[in-house]
Amino acid sequence: CNNAGLWMDRQILDHYGYKDKPITQCYEVGYPSTNPGNLTFGEQADYFVRHMVHSLVWQIPLIRMGSITDMGNSYYHSNWGSSGMCFAKPEVNPKPSYVAIATLTSQLDGAKYVRSIPTGSTSVYAIEFKRPDASYVTVMWTLRGSRQVTLSAKAAELSVVDQMSNPITVESSVNGSQFAVNSSPCFITTKQPLASITLGDATYAARPGTTKKDKTFVVSPLSSLDDWQVETGRSSELEFYNFENPRRKGNFLFEPVAELAGEKKLLRITPQMPVEGSVYLPMYSVLAHRQGVELPGEPTEIGLMVHGNSGWGRVIFELADASGQRWISIGAAAKGEPTRWMADWMPAEELARMKEMSVSDWNTNDAKGRSRINFDCWRYVRFPLPGHYPGEKYHWPDTSQWKFTGDGVVKYPLTFKKLVIELPEKVLYLDQYRDPVRRDVAVKDLMVTYDPVVGHASLYAPFDKPLSGSGF
Repeated sequence: CNNAGLWMDRQILDHYGYKDKPITQCYEVGYPSTNPGNLTFGEQADYFVRHMVHSLVWQIPLIRMGSITDMGNSYYHSNWGSSGMCFAKPEVNPKPSYVAIATLTSQLDGAKYVRSIPTGSTSVYAIEFKRPDASYVTVMWTLRGSRQVTLSAKAAELSVVDQMSNPITVESSVNGSQFAVNSSPCFITTKQPLASITLGDATYAARPGTTKKDKTFVVSPLSSLDDWQVETGRSSELEFYNFENPRRKGNFLFEPVAELAGEKKLLRITPQMPVEGSVYLPMYSVLAHRQGVELPGEPTEIGLMVHGNSGWGRVIFELADASGQRWISIGAAAKGEPTRWMADWMPAEELARMKEMSVSDWNTNDAKGRSRINFDCWRYVRFPLPGHYPGEKYHWPDTSQWKFTGDGVVKYPLTFKKLVIELPEKVLYLDQYRDPVRRDVAVKDLMVTYDPVVGHASLYAPFDKPLSGSGF
């Protein structure tokens, strides 16, 4: 959100003739918060550092990525009030993000942005800075899982630390040096600029069903279109329901493929260009299952294997429950119900005037990007299903990520209905709006799983981030 906002501000200024006006920031730009239901402490640290590096690429002179402490009043319970580097008074103890920002400050003190080093992927970042002593530091990360990288410099000619300032072991290779990057930025120090970066294998969590304890149900192997119908009409819901994520109808080629990158029997999806509408709006296509598939029991997650292109596409799921209530993973509708922190500052008469709206509620449209195709290679994309605990039927943590048409209480069994594929025409990579490395993606093995529901929503993520080398 930080980088997209910077890019959009630049477009608006340029369009209206203010190309000489620099972009500036105010307040806490992205508000990565750690109160229950939001981010883990490690995720917040990752976001803070990545937001700051993005801002440095845009030459932002003063970066306010968060607050010093969490808020000590009811504002803490909002989506913004726990974006502190430290906990609230009276125990102002540092979070991991405090250490991560200290590491970034020590590594980039007085350094100037030089360039983005090509990596061959729009989900692997390598941003080069030059220090006052003429040495170079490259900040590097990927978005999902971990990725082997080979640097042109020899292992003896560089040093690498993670964002907790712990040293990272670098192995020598015939082409230079090797180590793995993940979603936590690391800092590579060299005397000379890196001549090249070569990507190796990506490592993600194993797909469900690889161990005997995994309980799964395959909805469809997605090996052909025999059981599917490609909808030709437009969907006003997909195009306009979420005011922050409008879309345009796409024209996708769905092609059965025997084998791709080690996986067999799959569907390759390739957008056919050009497509009517703004280049800034992602394209969508809807696959409707001809019969629908009843899901046994009470599944807790739905997912599928995706061969990604790091183009920031997305998969969306539609289901129906036993009462005929429709569920689609584009976010619960706004109800206008005031939260605790709003009641502190909004007059009672204003609260009373808030009424239900037929648009998506704030922060319910997959804010954590679980359904996003922001990765390369094959990866299992998993998304939490709606559901409710026994007794009072209180909703599971991520039921808010689903739009529903009835009372919002799931009646089993669920029936799978549709799979929506969303693919942008271009991707924002640092300060460049560019074509993805390739346009096509591939899918296979649509399934549901039955893991116990996690009581704290933030513990769902990240599924495939390595635990080693985290530093805390």
